Amino acid sequence: METTAKTEPASDLDILAPDCTVHIGGEEVTVKEFTFLTGLRAEAVARPIIKELAQRYLSADNQEPPLDDLAETFGRNADAFLELLTISTGKERAWLEGLTDMEGRLLMLTFWTVNSAFFMSRLVLGAIASLAAQRKERPEPSDGEKS
Repeated sequence: METTAKTEPASDLDILAPDCTVHIGGEEVTVKEFTFLTGLRAEAVARPIIKELAQRYLSADNQEPPLDDLAETFGRNADAFLELLTISTGKERAWLEGLTDMEGRLLMLTFWTVNSAFFMSRLVLGAIASLAAQRKERPEPSDGEKS
C-alpha cells in the first residue's frame, strides 16, 4: 500500500484553485474544490454534516474542529460524506468503500483541506442568519416615548 500526498509551498494559484492530488493504492486521485455548480449539489448533500458542525462548533471559542471530531462527524453521516467524496474526486462509491483505513483517512484529510472553506462559509452564513432571526424576535429597545 502506497500513500503519499503532494505537498508544495502555497502560492496564489494554490489559494485560488486548491485542488490536491494524492497517490492512493497506486492511483493518482485529484480532490477538487467545489465550484459554484458542484457546491450547489454538495450543499444539499452536506446539510446534515453542516448542521452537526454548527451545533458542535459555533461557540464562543470558534475553533476549527479537531480532525478526530471531523472523522466522527463524517462517520455519523457516512452516506452523505461518501457522496461528497464522489462529487469532489469523481470516484465511484464502491472504489471509495474499498479503501484501507489509512488511505481513507488520507483522502478525508485531503478533502477537508481542499473543501473546508465550503463548510466554514456555510457555518458563518448560518450563524449570521440565526443572529438576524434572533434580532427580529427581540423587541426594539425604547429610549422613552417618541413624539
